[in-house]
Amino acid sequence: MATLTTKLDAVNTMLGYVTEAPVNSIANTTSLPPSAALAKGVIDEVSREVQQDGWHFNTAQDYKLEANASNKFVLPDNVLQVDTVDTTYDVVQRGTTLFDRKNYTDTFTVDELKVNITFLLEYEELPEQARRYIALKASRMFATDLLAPVRLRHLFTVMRFAPRQLWKKLKVTTLIEPFSTTTTLLHVSASTAALTLLKRWPT
Repeated sequence: MATLTTKLDAVNTMLGYVTEAPVNSIANTTSLPPSAALAKGVIDEVSREVQQDGWHFNTAQDYKLEANASNKFVLPDNVLQVDTVDTTYDVVQRGTTLFDRKNYTDTFTVDELKVNITFLLEYEELPEQARRYIALKASRMFATDLLAPVRLRHLFTVMRFAPRQLWKKLKVTTLIEPFSTTTTLLHVSASTAALTLLKRWPT
């Protein structure tokens, strides 16, 4: 049975690209070597950036919210974006509550609302395709921060085929279908998406 990529695996992959020694745990950031702590932070940053677009694996449609005793709709802590199914409402997220832009209030006269919602998932909650893509994208960012341009040129010569092969296997339109119809990644082929990423780096 295949083993899913853990965040520790991803961090050690990033460290390997810059010839740093792997670590045994990332549970305590304060005890990590600076490079490992940086790698963990980059993973979190890239994960949030990727998930912000809204994909099939981290979204829910017709998700029911219930008002609290103060007639406010309190959102889960890991919500990235939310919008009501009923288009007569014009709401936005203000902190951890819904805000009615039309009436300029965070209190509502209804007991429940159905929304389309995007969640920020922990790395280990993501499907393997997303984990690998985030790990590879984070590796590029991490290497850029740590390595000089001359070393980067050699590194990306070695790495350049990995994203292309990854995206060919992802089958983007069926496995990680975007939640938002404006997400451009859905409208390009997997190979084109990979090449777009690759063109940002010298070879």
